[in-house]
Amino acid sequence: MRSILLILLLLIPAARLRGGGSPAEEMLRRYTAAVAERLPGRVGRALARISDPGRRLLAIRYYLNRSDSEIVAKWAWSPEEIEAFRRSDLYGTTIFELRKVQHAFGERNPGYVLDARMEIRTLGDQIHKWNSVHSVGSIAAMLHDTLMRWMADSTTMLDSLPTPVGMECFVAFLRSFQPPSPPTVAVPGLSQHGQLRAFDFRIRRRRRVVAGGSSDRIACEWDSPGWTARLHEAICAVSDRFTGPLEEPYEPWHYAFVHITPDVLAETQ
Repeated sequence: MRSILLILLLLIPAARLRGGGSPAEEMLRRYTAAVAERLPGRVGRALARISDPGRRLLAIRYYLNRSDSEIVAKWAWSPEEIEAFRRSDLYGTTIFELRKVQHAFGERNPGYVLDARMEIRTLGDQIHKWNSVHSVGSIAAMLHDTLMRWMADSTTMLDSLPTPVGMECFVAFLRSFQPPSPPTVAVPGLSQHGQLRAFDFRIRRRRRVVAGGSSDRIACEWDSPGWTARLHEAICAVSDRFTGPLEEPYEPWHYAFVHITPDVLAETQ
């Protein structure tokens, strides 16, 4: 399986290289494939579904800054795991806590309704967002260009083929890269929505959404009208199971949900 993954990752940008890729591009492709080979199998399979080299590099950067155990614990549930969760007592507890918050918000804000998305975001959905969201593409392009300049610089002393020393330098560079702002979606597989450990709220009045999930409208829809504070107050008044809102990237509608214990789900399966 690992060898098949390596071949896939090497072939994905092959068309680009046939069009006249530089030695630095060729070297970057080889090092990217070699790093991907070191990551857990589930991560490698997800990376093979990210076609853009820059977006793939950015994803690898986030995976490298997680331990293997953290990746396994937070990885998006399979359809079978989702079904098991929906049959568990924990799912009922989650719904109960959510309904308490919605009821409290409605009582405090007559005429307004607090909606929350209940779907669990699958790995496929997360990969699609990573492949299409603009903020990911912008940061990925910056990382790709920065790496290209670094690898083209003779002072990096990287061999054209990955070596242990070269890999150590390459991995250290990826880990140290700091984007000017975080992507607006989580790296595939590690979104809190993949295990229903987070909710995205929106506020509506009748059929009109007055505060939704657009990052471009946070100031005018959430902060200025006071919905950021009113949502937080309603949550804090009735439940200690929600933490938030998300600070980086700033999303006043996003609250993490604290499951009872990490072992509860495993015990139900």
